[in-house]
Amino acid sequence: MELQRLEASLELSARAPNRDLAEAKLREAIATAQQQAAKWWELRAAVTLSRFLRGQQRTNEARALLAPVYRRFVEGFETPFRKRRRYSTSCSEPCHGMTQLPQSRWTSA
Repeated sequence: MELQRLEASLELSARAPNRDLAEAKLREAIATAQQQAAKWWELRAAVTLSRFLRGQQRTNEARALLAPVYRRFVEGFETPFRKRRRYSTSCSEPCHGMTQLPQSRWTSA
């Protein structure tokens, strides 16, 4: 699952990235993490995919993807990773401790 996430990140940083392939790899990473009940890895992949979707102007989809994964965590709210990933979008109500999605470097061409 982490390998899939890293492959997607590499694809997105390529000169001519295949965004569909990268998105598929990230969704595959999330599915693999879910199958293995690996919540931490699911969160990492979901954060990466959410950033990508935000960069594609698919903010609602990004929020809908990340919020349920984020809510499953009941401990570790003060870890550095969690502090950096308290997100939401410009919706009227925040998502369980999430404040803002970061700008993505993976914007649409």
